[in-house]
Amino acid sequence: MVGNSVGSNGHYWLSAGSLSVLEEEVIGNWGTGTLTQTGGVNFAATTLYLGRYFESNGTYQLSGTGELSADEQYVGCAEGTGVFTQDGGTNHVGTMLYVGHGLFANGTYDLNDGDLTANHETIGNYEGTGTFTQNGGSNTITGSLFVGYDPGSSGTYELRGDGQLSATREYIGYEGSGTFTQSGGMNTVQNTLYIRSETTDQSAVYNLSGGTLSTGSIEIDAEAGTAAFNLSDAGHLSAEAIYVGVNGHGEFTIGSATAEAVVADRIHFGSDSTLLCAPGATVRMAGASFENENDSAAALAGLSELTLIFEGGEVVDLFEVAGNDLGAVAAGFVGNFALDTLQLGNTDAGHIQLIDAFDNSLTSASPEALYVERLILLAGAFIDFNDLNLYYLNGGTPKQLFLGDANLDGQVDTIDVSILAANWGQHTTWAAGDFDGSGIVDQLDAAILAANWGAATALYGESTATTVPEPSCCVLLFGCSGAFVLRCRRRLVCS
Repeated sequence: MVGNSVGSNGHYWLSAGSLSVLEEEVIGNWGTGTLTQTGGVNFAATTLYLGRYFESNGTYQLSGTGELSADEQYVGCAEGTGVFTQDGGTNHVGTMLYVGHGLFANGTYDLNDGDLTANHETIGNYEGTGTFTQNGGSNTITGSLFVGYDPGSSGTYELRGDGQLSATREYIGYEGSGTFTQSGGMNTVQNTLYIRSETTDQSAVYNLSGGTLSTGSIEIDAEAGTAAFNLSDAGHLSAEAIYVGVNGHGEFTIGSATAEAVVADRIHFGSDSTLLCAPGATVRMAGASFENENDSAAALAGLSELTLIFEGGEVVDLFEVAGNDLGAVAAGFVGNFALDTLQLGNTDAGHIQLIDAFDNSLTSASPEALYVERLILLAGAFIDFNDLNLYYLNGGTPKQLFLGDANLDGQVDTIDVSILAANWGQHTTWAAGDFDGSGIVDQLDAAILAANWGAATALYGESTATTVPEPSCCVLLFGCSGAFVLRCRRRLVCS
């Protein structure tokens, strides 16, 4: 023991050789103790305590080539104060690292360089307060990271610089208050990141303003208190799935246009979710579906500033429409789950299918619709309307989208036929007549145009009568020979 009794002050230096303790190693038992290790090996067979009892203070300084190993480590325990500063070396924890364990305990772990490995880590435990600051080095957790998990506890984890953190699961909050602030480095969660609060006046918050968070899934829920994920500035989020407000209230915020989010499987907004977005906020849907069970357009007001980019290639992503279908009118774009920008195609093709699996509007028994301020259809874009409607503005009056409408003027007519003929056989985009997302204008696109011939935007309550094309247009649409298409490029007769 170093600093064993009340009022005592001890210091132990280890620069080479080995220190082996067969039972507990205590730095600051009732007094003040410090252990400085710049080399050698320190092995504690059971437990290492830093600041074990009431008003004790324990400090560990690890740097250089020093190696520390203990089955359990307590940094601040039972009304004591513990500080662990790692500027190098290796710290191996067999089972659990506790930072701030027990009533009135206060623990601080600063990882600036070197390697830390543990099975589990708990920052703030059993009414204790714990702070973990990582500016560099690597923190490898084979099991779970808990930040403010237990009742009355308070935990804070700050990831900065080029620090590397990895864990199977991470729990931010739960019955205590937990805050994870990442301004740099890399946080890799192999399974699930839980941001959850179950206690009134407690909070669970993840702030990502820089660096990269890569995770299997994120669950943001609060049965009581607050649960929130905030993405901003230079933060980069990569997730298989994001679930917001499924088992309690959850808040998801994209606070700046410079932040980046990429989702591979789905985004799911539950019945008690909130979405806030800064202008220009973007989420890239790399094979991900958009799911929405919320019946409050106000709660998802962030949609009006959000850009969704679908780029899943041949994967057909499902898109839950939620707006009350008012037709192609300006009112449909206000307080009606309207999306700022829908883009199909980016690094790969974008294919979506509209679905209406949940009753979001609650005001009408008719199927719901999708309203978007701006519609961008790039190479490989394809939409399966599934008997649902999509309305857009693109800086003009409200229009309805139809397959076959190449120039996006809200109707399928001779102009679209001309565009298709001019690009016959070319590898191109929707705007040039590729309506099935195959990447080439061919007979299938002509058939799509013919099937939707005469479709035109109508106001709510009006029908979109489909006129039958004149025989000359039918020949143009279904002609397959190159010579005929070339002739039609020279002269289009549809009168």
